[in-house]
Amino acid sequence: MMAFVIKPIGPKFTPPKTTPVQAATVERGAYLANNVAACATCHTKRSLLDGSYVAAKFSGGFAMPMDDDPNMLLVTPNLTPDPKTGRIASWPEEQFVGRFKAGVGIKGTHMPWKQFSTMSEDDLRAIYRYLRTLEPVVHDPGPSLQKRQKS
Repeated sequence: MMAFVIKPIGPKFTPPKTTPVQAATVERGAYLANNVAACATCHTKRSLLDGSYVAAKFSGGFAMPMDDDPNMLLVTPNLTPDPKTGRIASWPEEQFVGRFKAGVGIKGTHMPWKQFSTMSEDDLRAIYRYLRTLEPVVHDPGPSLQKRQKS
């Protein structure tokens, strides 16, 4: 019934007509992170009423119930390069690529690690390089696994 009441919201920007050259560039990373992998969709706190962003993009803090334990929440980390609260701010590029190539790390996560592990190293490097260009946002969403608060 809700599908007939809620008006669909499309992109607020014109999608790119072409994809950037397949190379480990910031431009390619921006395209992948924002249009293909849609990293901000989960790595940004959003309103549960309408899905709009209620925090800075890529700053983490969106909480989702774990698939295998509804009493636990998976809280997405801050991906901005803030040196104190950015999860990957201190990671060298090799660590970032290696983490994606390793696949699933937290059982029951919603992160599509298996799919992302098949990305080319150039594409993973491009995403890393793009994330390093973001404005640092001071926001500590806490640990990735958190106990669900009783309401």
